[in-house]
Amino acid sequence: MRGWRPSHPGSDEQRRRANCRAYANVYLRRGKIHRGPCVDCGVDPEDERVEMHHPDYDHPLNVVWLCVPCRRDRIREAAEAGAAEAAEPEVIGRKKKEEEEEASE
Repeated sequence: MRGWRPSHPGSDEQRRRANCRAYANVYLRRGKIHRGPCVDCGVDPEDERVEMHHPDYDHPLNVVWLCVPCRRDRIREAAEAGAAEAAEPEVIGRKKKEEEEEASE
């Protein structure tokens, strides 16, 4: 990894996220934060793997504990919402263009 990283620098966003995860992991190892149950389904961390999820990378110690299936669902929903938001301006722009064409006729 050390040999690979200098020739493959990450973006500022990737670096910010990695630093946030590393910071939270240090606090977890030192016992300053503790694993909790999944906030979506309530599964106990002793029964199933529960992972840290950062809703906001500007606050590295503000973590949400999610089991693997719930974490996948959240990531999928966020991706779909992001894709819908990204597509929305195009649709609005197309409707506006159609309205302008109709008004000019």
